[in-house]
Amino acid sequence: MCIRDRNNAGSFNNWIWSNSAPGGQYSFNVSAIQSSTSSNGFMSLPSDLYNTPFSMPVSMDTWFTSPAIPINPKSSIDIRWQQSQRYCCATNSELVLEVSSDSISWFTYDAKFNRSANTAAPAISTDPPEMARINVSNILGGQDTAYIRFRQTGPSHYYWMIDDLAVSYTHLTLPTIYSV
Repeated sequence: MCIRDRNNAGSFNNWIWSNSAPGGQYSFNVSAIQSSTSSNGFMSLPSDLYNTPFSMPVSMDTWFTSPAIPINPKSSIDIRWQQSQRYCCATNSELVLEVSSDSISWFTYDAKFNRSANTAAPAISTDPPEMARINVSNILGGQDTAYIRFRQTGPSHYYWMIDDLAVSYTHLTLPTIYSV
């Protein structure tokens, strides 16, 4: 499965496919996400590692996007995934899920769930990951194609790890579209 990524900061601080803890001078004690399928890899943005050693921090402005995902045109659609994240230093930083039915017009949802800066989810890095779920029926309801994008804009430190992304209809969960 091809995943497209982009980095507006013009640096090499991209999302990566990983099996490793994020690392970095402020995240050295953080373990890799303990998701259901972490042994086969997950998407990781190790912002802290990219900014170690700390001198002139580079703010992240990067995302990854799924290819077109065929979906049944149902009225109620959720996006579900497992995540571990912590960001620095401003609460107005963006860690977002974006969805589209055409890969041109994107609609943004808060993936930090109003968590303030410097607050880890899960609270301890060895805990099970946060089970994230966002209803996207207002955008993807009745559509036959979905594009999913995760974007981080602003933070210079800590991490975001994402795995086990799925599209689900009402109370029915589809098989994982691809494992991130």
